[in-house]
Formats: sequence, C-alpha cells, structure tokens
Amino acid sequence: MPAPYSPGAASDSPASAGPVEPLKTDQIRQPEAPSGLTAVYMQSGVVLVWNPPRSLGAGGHLIKAYRIYRSEGGDFKLIGESVTPAFTDRDVVPSVKYHYRVSSVGETEGLP
Repeated sequence: MPAPYSPGAASDSPASAGPVEPLKTDQIRQPEAPSGLTAVYMQSGVVLVWNPPRSLGAGGHLIKAYRIYRSEGGDFKLIGESVTPAFTDRDVVPSVKYHYRVSSVGETEGLP
C-alpha cells in the first residue's frame, strides 16, 4: 500500500528533487473490466475464471487484483479478491442460484 501523501514531505532518497506531486484526478484511470467470466459448479464450490482486461498488454494499467462480487438475486456483495484471473467460491449451497461479477483493481477499482 502506498504511503500517504503529505504536502512538502521530504523523501528519504538522496536523489530526491523535492516533494512528490499527487496525481491529478484526470491522470487516474479505471482499469477495464475483465471479460469472459465463466462459472463451473464443482463439489468444492463454484470455480470462476475470466480473461484479464485487453488493455493490460497494450500500454494499459497494471492490475493489482480482482474483486469478486456475488448476488443471490439482490444486491451484489464483495466475497473475495484474487491476484490471478481465477477464484473459487467455497461458501455455496447447491440449490441456490448465484450471479457473479468481477472488477479489476489498479490505481482505482474499475467497473465490474
């Protein structure tokens, strides 16, 4: 996790030229959403896999993690994070229908 920005704070680095300027909000872009989300029920839970955002390899933003959301027909709730494009939801009931969404997290969280 990055250190909090403090205006005028000096860096410990001897090569520092002065305080670090915070990014302007127009410089911070949300990463694209993952695509191709697939869910497969197994005895161990529901295995989710997806494709990383296309912009990742074409000068896109670094993806730090993915957030996984689940709904049983109402609001989506965060159920976990993964640093790879896969996740197993082990807290499932076989007779319940689940809906999933996955978002990319870089400097900010993108839309699922």
